[in-house]
Amino acid sequence: MNKVLFSILSLFAKHDGPLTSGKVCQELGLRGVTLSERTVRYYLKMLDEYGFTESGTGKGRRITEDGRYELNHGLVSERIGFIANRINNLSFLCDFSLETRRGRIILNTTFVPETKIHEALDLARFVLASPYATSNRMILRRGGERSGTCWCLWARSASAPSAVSP
Repeated sequence: MNKVLFSILSLFAKHDGPLTSGKVCQELGLRGVTLSERTVRYYLKMLDEYGFTESGTGKGRRITEDGRYELNHGLVSERIGFIANRINNLSFLCDFSLETRRGRIILNTTFVPETKIHEALDLARFVLASPYATSNRMILRRGGERSGTCWCLWARSASAPSAVSP
């Protein structure tokens, strides 16, 4: 689903009653998106074909449950693509040398309470096996253990835990 379809679908989610193509066109215009009413009708037809909208009683259309689901889960690949692009850009800043064991690397650190470790590992297995993962490697450390030259500290207070160099 592209951003225009997503924008149109989000309009339906914000309105209780059915929306006509004219009303959608007007609402999009208020948000800085200029489309002709004919183009809006084309997009509305696509949303109907996807099952994300349906004809309401009388004039206009309403969002379906499938449409609401798509709003909550849509554009995931674009969001993941943004993160992958950011990681790719950061990789050019890496200058780690195996010989000197010094330099900068990209490191994703996640802190999980020990009571939730099994649930977190199940999720990690799923994520690491996905095509969106940048690596299939993981290191587990308990609070107070070392990982390279960093100590893993676990704060038991409400503040976020952190990793620091000694």
